[in-house]
Amino acid sequence: MNQKIFKKLGFSLIKKDMEDAVNCIPDTIERILKVLQANIASYQENRAKKLMIAAKGSASGSDGEFENHIQTFAAPNHNKEN
Repeated sequence: MNQKIFKKLGFSLIKKDMEDAVNCIPDTIERILKVLQANIASYQENRAKKLMIAAKGSASGSDGEFENHIQTFAAPNHNKEN
């Protein structure tokens, strides 16, 4: 994985963990993967919460303005005469 993804997940390794992984020290990779797994789970949970908050905010728009806007684009008028 590249550094951009690790940074977005809030995941970083200390120098000792990197050295231990490179030197094949037993249980190092497992320890790193467990930390990564926990960070991914936390990221997904936080993202889901943000999406739910955003969805609630959009759904409670001013007097159904959001729903009307969606209906306008979702159901174009096909009754136009040529």
